[in-house]
Parts: sequence; C-alpha cells; structure tokens
Amino acid sequence: MDRFDLENKITKTSIFADHLRDLSGSILEHDLSKDEIVNALEGLAVLVESHERSLFDIFIQVFKLDGYNTLSEVETI
Repeated sequence: MDRFDLENKITKTSIFADHLRDLSGSILEHDLSKDEIVNALEGLAVLVESHERSLFDIFIQVFKLDGYNTLSEVETI
C-alpha cells in the first residue's frame, strides 16, 4: 500500500454523502416508514464503520505503524 491507495480510499468517502442524499430523496418521495428509515441509517452506519476500518488499515500500512513496522525500519536513538 502507498499514499495513492490512501488518497483513493479517502476520496471514496464521498459516496456516503450520495447514499444519504438518495435516502433523503426516498424519504420524501416514497413516504418511508420509521422502521425503513432506521434500517437504512443503520445499514449506512455499518458501511461507514467498515470503510473507516479499511481506511485506517491503509493509513497504518502507508506510515508503517503497528504490526506493519519491521525492526529493520525502526530508527534507534
């Protein structure tokens, strides 16, 4: 993984705004029930959390943090 993978993953976060706009349109146009709205929002929350974990994993790989850092790359003081 490199910084371009990280940048690509960050730019993909805009899709969640699109999903929220689609949901708001459905609420207005199709008179969704409270249960349908809550289920849609809970589903979006799961997607955001999943994306966040993936994004953070790429971040720690790019900056060689945690388990991705090898002893040969650690600077000694």
